[in-house]
Amino acid sequence: RTHDARLKGSSSSSHLIVLSFQSTLYHFGAKMISRKSSHLLVETAQGSFFLVASLSTRTDTLLLAVDAHSGQFLYHGMPDMDVFNDEVAALSYITDKLHLKIKQKTRAYAIIGSIVTSFALNILVATKVRSDMMLLNLHTIYTIVESQWLTIPLLPPTSLHSSQQPLSPPQPQQDGHHHHASRKAPSSLVSSLRDYPLEATHIFCETLDITRPFPAVPDIRPSS
Repeated sequence: RTHDARLKGSSSSSHLIVLSFQSTLYHFGAKMISRKSSHLLVETAQGSFFLVASLSTRTDTLLLAVDAHSGQFLYHGMPDMDVFNDEVAALSYITDKLHLKIKQKTRAYAIIGSIVTSFALNILVATKVRSDMMLLNLHTIYTIVESQWLTIPLLPPTSLHSSQQPLSPPQPQQDGHHHHASRKAPSSLVSSLRDYPLEATHIFCETLDITRPFPAVPDIRPSS
């Protein structure tokens, strides 16, 4: 999760669909992380897009396909299909098993959020981060040094063709690893968010919710 070092409760941040991979997969008391999270957004020559995610809180690498119509990240937890030993194996699956040619790769160290318009999925990523402090000798606090908006064009909903069929499950699983982005936002909102400054003003932690008081008070949300 990210935290604004200048402003608390920014109204524009509420429009971002935060991809909290790290915070949902980490539990207090887990072992010390041994690597920094790293992500690759992969574009293929055939028009498919994938996110290759190597999280600090896991030892494997996840492969998420971008649905060409809705902008959803599709993942259903199958070994050697979207769960791999490392990044190299995930990329090899794209080229060798799906027979797709990689056109472009963009490296990022944090997925800040995403927003879908009628024509595109817009993903905000941190391309350069700085480790500034550590809490309890376990939770590293990062500052966003450089960020970038990545734009993925989407096909019309009525189109019968989707380049993502090889990895699209019949029904989305409710396991916390599907990150839905079905609500369409106006293009003007995306433009205003692109102008919002992040560099050197926002911090985040992969393993601790730093938007809550520290030490954290008990969760007051009702259990479902």
